[in-house]
Order: sequence, then structure tokens, then C-alpha cells
Amino acid sequence: MDILDIDIVKYAPPGIGMGYGEDRAVFVPAAMPGERVRVEVLQRKRRYIRARLVEVLLSSERRISPRCPYYLECGGCDLMHLDYDEQLHLKKQMLHEVLKGQGVDVSPSLTASTPWHYRHRAQLKVRRAQVGFFARHSNTVVNVKECLVLAESLNQAREKIATYSLPDGDCHLLASRNGEVAATFRGKPGSLMLPFSHTVDENYGFGAVTLDSGGFAQSNPHITTAIAHQLAQLCRDQRIWEGYCGSGTFSLPLATVAVSLQGWEVVAPAAKLARRNISRHGLDSRAHFYCGDADNAAIPSDCDTIVVDPPRSGLGRGIIRQILSSGAQQLVYVSCNPATLARDLRNITDNSGFVLEGAQGYDMYPQTTHLEVIAELRRNGQGD
Repeated sequence: MDILDIDIVKYAPPGIGMGYGEDRAVFVPAAMPGERVRVEVLQRKRRYIRARLVEVLLSSERRISPRCPYYLECGGCDLMHLDYDEQLHLKKQMLHEVLKGQGVDVSPSLTASTPWHYRHRAQLKVRRAQVGFFARHSNTVVNVKECLVLAESLNQAREKIATYSLPDGDCHLLASRNGEVAATFRGKPGSLMLPFSHTVDENYGFGAVTLDSGGFAQSNPHITTAIAHQLAQLCRDQRIWEGYCGSGTFSLPLATVAVSLQGWEVVAPAAKLARRNISRHGLDSRAHFYCGDADNAAIPSDCDTIVVDPPRSGLGRGIIRQILSSGAQQLVYVSCNPATLARDLRNITDNSGFVLEGAQGYDMYPQTTHLEVIAELRRNGQGD
């Protein structure tokens, strides 16, 4: 092994320990400021090194013993060495630093979650008859017997799936809060039928929506419910254009309170499911969905509010141009990646009359560095 002993001097976004070695920054997940650690070099670049924690030589007084026996081996979690209050403090600090680094100076608030057994969506890796999750920095599967962040119903489903003779592939699991489990298995040469439904119904406070295990769904129903209610509060009595609407998880709360809603989704099965989720609640007359790339869609001239929930890569240039030239007075940006959110906010606020009014963080994934954020922007002079 290629070993270094270094001192961790700070956190680097999104919450990784950082020290210095060989005249370069060294990034080490699961390490904390004030610690001296032994690390294995995984990747050398001209300006930085990525490394794996091997041993803590001098421990921080804030370090706790992780509850999960697979923590340093499995690649799923990053922050189990911190208690939950410390995790929240770190995420709030990292969010502020990422936004400020792009010239967006705002003090975000943060909504907490249940820290254990919160996750209702997962992707199991099946490789050479091993069922579990990829190891940290590897495509080797860690055969996790119980995952402490998965909902109990998903842990039970994992146990059942591990008894099947499956080819190499990925098993997409989705559970509702009432214990229903759906599963879709994808491998070579294609999909394999498992003794589970493909869909579940979930209610985030505005009526049931059907979610497909093979498509995208939010992982944490507690936090998703909080976001749905915040969106409804921000967008009441508005003519809304929604980009990246998926299967309608947030479209339903928006349509419930809106004058009208136009949703765009590039994945055809998801757009079809969004129409179905809206139709079952009798909202067809005010909500309409289109299958196509939001980056190329035209925002109606009478739109009051734009709501976007893009993938981790953030907004494309086309949709940013549409936002800047639109007549909308409010932009609500739901982000799963604070770094691309900060980049997009700077592009939007530097080139339009939009002003950032606030940013609210949501701890969608406790025990990890990931964070969901809602940013609210208004045209100059349009605040209450």
C-alpha cells in the first residue's frame, strides 16, 4: 500500500477531512479536523490526493464509535463517526461555504430527519452471488447483513433477495411507509421478474402518488413531506411551470394549490405516471404534463413561478436562458447538489433581476454528506 501519515486541518465540502501531504491537499473521507491519520493513497493529481482512511493515530474528542460494523468498508455512509447534532452543524457550515464560494452570501437553515432507518429507496448490487453495496472506492460488493439507514421493510426484502440465484445486476428497491415493497432487477441481458410489485403508493400529505421502483423516487419520506409542504406554501395561487417533474411527487402538492401547472419530464414513463398521479385526484383541468427535455422547453409568457428540481448536474444553459428571459416573478430551485446549485444561483442572479431571498437545507440523507436544498428567488421589488 502507498501510505501517508497526515494531520487533518479542516473540512472540505461536502464534509470530507482535508490535510496536506507531498505539498498537495489530501482529501480523506471519515477523517476530522484535529486528527492525525494514516491513509492509503488512491489517486494522485497535480494539485491534490484522494485517500482512504486506514487508521486514526490521534483521535478528535468529537469522534464517536460508528454503530455500523461495515462503516469504513461500505461506501454508503460518510458521517457515522459524528453524532447527529454534529452532522447537522457540519452540513449547515458546508452549505454556507459552498454558496459563499460562488458569491452567494446567505445563512441557510436546516431541517433535520430521523437519523436511522429513514431510507425507503435503495439499489442493491449483485455481483458473483454477493448481495449488498459497493465498497468504498471500489466495485467490490460488501455483503451487508443489515443496513442501519434502510427502512426495516427494505432490510427484510434484502434478506429475501439474497436467497435467490441471481445473475450480476442491480436490484432497485422502493418501500412505502406502510411497509409495501416494490423491486425491479436489471442485469444482463435485461430485466428479471422478482416476486414483488413494481410500484408502491406513498402519501406526502396531499394524497397518494404511485411510485415506480425502476424509476426515480425520493428516498426519505419524512423529508419529502416537509419539502412538499414548503413548495405548496411558496407557490399558492400561482401559474407554475415545473421542470424535471419526474413522476409527479412535487407536482401533486403544486397542482393542489396552483391556478395552473405545466410540468416537463424527459423520461416518458415518468411523465406518464405524473399524469396518472394528477388524474387520480381530479386535477387534470389545471395540470398538464409534457414529455421532453426541460432544457429545450418554452416557459409560458403568463407564468408566475418557475419550479425546478434538476439532477445533480444542475441546470442546463438552455433552461437558464429561458428563466432569465421569462416573465416569472419567482423561481424555486430544489437541489440535491449544493455545488451546482451555487453555480446556477450565481449565473441567474448575476444576469437578471432575480434576488435570492433564502435557502433552506433538508437532511435527506443522514449519515452521509448529501443534502437537499430549496432556494427561493424573486425579481427585484417583488418580495412581501
